[in-house]
Amino acid sequence: MSAERVISDIKRAKEQYKMTKLVINDDQVLIDKKRIKKILDEISDFNLIVEFPSGLNVKFIDEDIAVRLKRAGLEVANLAVESGSDHVLKKIIDKPLKTADIKPAVDALRKNGLLIHGFFIFGFPDESEDDRIMTIDLIKEIGFDWSNIYVAAPLMGSRLYQIFLENGYIKDEINFLDANIYQSSLRSSEDIGKYVYRVNLDVNFVNNYRMRVGDDQLAEGYFSNVVNNHPRHAFGHYCLSMVYQRLDHDNYRSGKHMREFHEIVATDDEWADHARYFNLI
Repeated sequence: MSAERVISDIKRAKEQYKMTKLVINDDQVLIDKKRIKKILDEISDFNLIVEFPSGLNVKFIDEDIAVRLKRAGLEVANLAVESGSDHVLKKIIDKPLKTADIKPAVDALRKNGLLIHGFFIFGFPDESEDDRIMTIDLIKEIGFDWSNIYVAAPLMGSRLYQIFLENGYIKDEINFLDANIYQSSLRSSEDIGKYVYRVNLDVNFVNNYRMRVGDDQLAEGYFSNVVNNHPRHAFGHYCLSMVYQRLDHDNYRSGKHMREFHEIVATDDEWADHARYFNLI
């Protein structure tokens, strides 16, 4: 649709239905800069919360776009990065993005007061351990407020599915109607699902960006959200304990969450395994 039509629809929803949040599911919304600038400029007076949950294309983000996104009502920028390896980006998934493009985009968004969330995928065909380490290192070096870590999911009808099929990577027993981004479909003895979850624990908890830069108040919000939704999340309790200890020397709250952490790892073998891996016990 034209920029004018998009603006007209948004305005009508605002006026007739008192809309307060605008969610745009278009992972290439920035590709036509003239169009998106017009849309963002027009809706900046609508007093909306704007979200792009499917991720923004990092390649098209500069200072000008970052300013307009913030004015339009964006609070969290979801960035579809996928990998920190140029080999994976160019040779495996054919994504028109270079790792050198990522930091300038993040810097521009952060300069304008936006939180930065990144989407990352592990388990692509022919992806090496070096490629994975590059991705983990990039996440830590750039500093994402939160990283969404997924397993490559060869959904039926997608190009990735065809690549998996042609290379014999698909497990015969997998029902691809149930394919998802949390478990691997690779014909491999490696437990990529466990690997990916460890990456999540590493970058979002043990080496959390906001904790590393001393922004414990914002970190507390993320970790509280985790334990509110997952009361048995051991690392969420561990990190909250650390945050409360540093935030205001609150020994009561810090001790409460540390006791929760120790109780969980003492009764759950999987959490105990993770805690030992990161030397938390």
